[in-house]
Amino acid sequence: MDLLSAIVILGLIPVAILLAINICLHRSRIGRCVDKIPGPKGLPIIGNYLDFVVPVDEIFLQLRKFSKQFYPTYKYWILHRPVVNIRHPDDVELILSNINTIEKSTHVSLLEPWLNEGLLISTGDKWRGRRKMLNPAFTNSLLQKFVETFAEQTERLVRSLKAETSAQDGVAVKNVEQMFSRLSLNIICETAMGISLDDKDRDQYAYINAIPVAAQIFQFRFMRPWLSNNWIFSLTKMGKQHDKVLKIIHGFSGKIIQMRKDYHRANGWRYLEELSEENTQEEIEGKKKNRQRLALLDLLIAAWKASAIDDAGIQEEVDMFVVAGHDTTATALSFTTLLLAEHKDIQDKCREEINEVLNGIPMEKITIREVQRMHYLQQCIKEAMRLYAVAPLVSRKVAEDTKLKDYFVPRGTEVCVHVFDVHRDPHFWPNPDVFDPDRFSPERSKGRHPYSYLPFGLGPRACIGAKFAMLELKTVMAQLLSNFYLEPVDLIGDARFLMDAVIRLVDPAHVKLVPIIK
Repeated sequence: MDLLSAIVILGLIPVAILLAINICLHRSRIGRCVDKIPGPKGLPIIGNYLDFVVPVDEIFLQLRKFSKQFYPTYKYWILHRPVVNIRHPDDVELILSNINTIEKSTHVSLLEPWLNEGLLISTGDKWRGRRKMLNPAFTNSLLQKFVETFAEQTERLVRSLKAETSAQDGVAVKNVEQMFSRLSLNIICETAMGISLDDKDRDQYAYINAIPVAAQIFQFRFMRPWLSNNWIFSLTKMGKQHDKVLKIIHGFSGKIIQMRKDYHRANGWRYLEELSEENTQEEIEGKKKNRQRLALLDLLIAAWKASAIDDAGIQEEVDMFVVAGHDTTATALSFTTLLLAEHKDIQDKCREEINEVLNGIPMEKITIREVQRMHYLQQCIKEAMRLYAVAPLVSRKVAEDTKLKDYFVPRGTEVCVHVFDVHRDPHFWPNPDVFDPDRFSPERSKGRHPYSYLPFGLGPRACIGAKFAMLELKTVMAQLLSNFYLEPVDLIGDARFLMDAVIRLVDPAHVKLVPIIK
C-alpha cells in the first residue's frame, strides 16, 4: 500500500464512523419518529446545521420561514440532535400543560454557568421545592406594596426625563431599551431583593451591559454544539469573554445578597421571624413600621437560616430573578412604547383612560386599585406582547410518548414551542401583523383558545412573576403617558431581531418624549 492510499483510508475511517453513528441516530426510536415529520432537507451527519450558519438576525428570519413553510409542525437536525417545532395551540397545550413534562431541552443547560440550577432550569423535586419556597413572594398583599415602588422609581425617571427636555428644546430622544433596563433593574432590586440601587453605581451599569453579552454568547454556543462542553468552551476566545461577563454578573448579585444579609445581621435577624407561619397578620403589620419591606431575597435568607438552602442556592435564584425580572420587563416596555409612539390614536385613548381613572390623584400616589382599573392600557400591553413575545421560544423534553394533532412524538424528544408564531397565527388572530388592542376586549376574547396566547408561558412552569410584571408594566406606562407624548423616531417595522433568552432589537431604537404641559 502506498502512502497516498494509506492517507485516504485513514481519512475515510472517521467519516465512516460518523456515517455509522448518523445511521444509528436516524434508526433509533426517536430518529424514526422525528423523520416522519416534515422539515427542511438536511445533509448526512451535519443535518440542517448549514441552514443556521447565517448572521444572528437571519436566524430569526430562518425560523419564521420554516414555520410558515411547514405549518404547523416541522423538524430539523443539528448534528446529532433532532428538534420538533410546534405552533398550533392544541399541540402547545399538550406539551405545556403536562405536569410531567417540566424538563427543559438540552440546550438550556448552556445557561448553567450563568444561572446554575435555579428555578428557571431546575426540574423534579428541586424545582417543586423552590417554587413552593418562592410563591409567597408574589402574594396579592405584597403586590399592593410593590406598586408603591413601581410608582416611586418611575417618578424618578420622569423627573430625569423632564430635566433633559428642559435642556434640549423641549424634547428628549431616548434609546428605549437602555432607558427601561435601568428602571426595571432598580425596580426588581428594590422589590424582590430589598436593595435600593444608586443610579451612579458603576457596578449597576456594568451589569446592565453584561446581560445582553452573556445572552448573545448563549446563542453563539447553541448554534455550535461542539462548544456545549464547558471545558472545551473555556479554551476558546469566546469562552474567556464569557468568564469575564459572568464575573461581572455574579459579582453584582453577590453584592446584593451580602448587603441584605448584613441588613438582617445588624437587626439581629428579627425581621425574618415574620416569615414564620406562626405570626398573625396583626403581628406582621406591626413589625413593618420599623424595617424595610420584606422581599423574595428575605424568603431565601430565612430558608438559609433554617438550613433549607445553601449560599449557592441563594445565588442561583437571585441571578435568575434579577435577570428575568428586569430584562424581560425592559423588553416588553420597549416594544409597548415604540408601538404606542407609532399609533397616536391608541396612545391618546390610553391617556384618556389614565386621566379618568386617576381623576386628580397625583401619579406618585397611584395604588394597585387605580392600576387594575386601567383596562384599555392593559389591552395595549397585551397586544404589544402578542406581536413581540418577550420569550419567543419555549422548549421542553417530552417526558412521555405524546400524540400531537398530526404526528407522534416519543419520550425524550426535544420540542420547541414557537411563541412568536403562535401569537401571529392567522387561524387564531385575524390580521395578525396589525397592532389592535381591541383584540383583548372582553367581547373579542370570548372563546379564544387558551394556548393561543402565552406571553408568560402556561402550565406548571408558567412565569411565577406574571402578575408582578403586568402591574409593573401598567404602572410605568401610565406614568410615562400621563407626563409625555410619545412620538416615533425609529419605526418598529424597520427593526431587525435576534433571539437568545429573549427577543432583542439588533440596533438601538429611539423614541421622542414631549412633555405634557399641565
